[in-house]
Order: sequence, then C-alpha cells, then structure tokens
Amino acid sequence: MALAVKPSSVFVKAAGIEKVMETMHDTISVTKKCCCGCFLLGEVLLEKRQKKFNLFGTHARVFPWMPPADLDEDILQTLKDRFVSELQRAIR
Repeated sequence: MALAVKPSSVFVKAAGIEKVMETMHDTISVTKKCCCGCFLLGEVLLEKRQKKFNLFGTHARVFPWMPPADLDEDILQTLKDRFVSELQRAIR
C-alpha cells in the first residue's frame, strides 16, 4: 500500500514542511534494485512526463508484471517497445 501525502494536508502543514513538499519530485524509495518492469517504467515516465524517480537500479530479472492501470496509451506503447528491445538485446 502506498502512502500519498499532499502538500496541503493537515499533517504536512502541522509539521512545517509544506514548502519542501511543494518542490519535491515524485520519489520511489526502495532498499533493493527494481525488477526490469519497474525500472523501465521509471525511465519511460521520466522521458514522457518529466517525472523524476530515483531508482537504485535494476537486477534485470523479469517477473510477471502489470503496469499501473491509469497509464496513457503512448506510455504503454513506449514501455512495450522497450521490453521488446531489451528482450531482443538479451537473446543476441
């Protein structure tokens, strides 16, 4: 379960970090490297939406994976193209 904290939330205002939250990038924090799907998604979102995700890296293992349901078609297509490209590169 993900916890989303909006800059206008009572907690943020009470903690006095509203200004910091307004300037922060979207961040994903993990203690291990990401699977191939999550890492590629982070790269595509960086390119398409200029979202900044700080990912530690990828262990390059491929697991059954589904992207988030609310992604735009162009992001899904780019993600598919990246998966195919990575697969072709791996089997050469």
